[in-house]
Amino acid sequence: MYKYQIEDAYKNRPVIELFKKYYPERSQYMVRTIKGGKIQYFIVARCGDEIVGAMGISDHKDGVFTFSYEVTHPDHRRKFIANSTRYLGLKFCFESGAEIVKMNREKHIAFSKERVISMGFCLIHTMGRNKQQNIARKHYGLPPLPVRYYYELRKEDFPREKVNKIWKLIKSGKQQQMIKT
Repeated sequence: MYKYQIEDAYKNRPVIELFKKYYPERSQYMVRTIKGGKIQYFIVARCGDEIVGAMGISDHKDGVFTFSYEVTHPDHRRKFIANSTRYLGLKFCFESGAEIVKMNREKHIAFSKERVISMGFCLIHTMGRNKQQNIARKHYGLPPLPVRYYYELRKEDFPREKVNKIWKLIKSGKQQQMIKT
């Protein structure tokens, strides 16, 4: 059974080590944003004493929270840990006074898009499809810019009943039933 809790991001070595091990291409950026105060919280998933997943949350002064990078231990993938941390993140953010929760993704695979939209997020814009920039990057031998997808969820669109139902499943240890909700 997985247990979830909100932890302070600053000097949270076990979570940072999880990112370094399984998400190395973003771990340095993650450490810089934690030290810069941009990421204040982690929603951490544990199985026993082992940390198996985490998601960063940034708190902005104007009532806007942002979901940061997520990581899940490879042995615990496909068990709805990332989905659970997102739902618990939504619950935490809106209970903490958020008006808007934002999320952005580089990869826009169909499964991820479906999950994010089913949570109530709306795609607000994309960035990185500038054809001229990518032509210039190709000329200099650089890879094309990745397309970033920006989503947001407003407080009035927050699916409170659905999140509470999922919260009960998580607390009871039946989070794998989330696929049916």
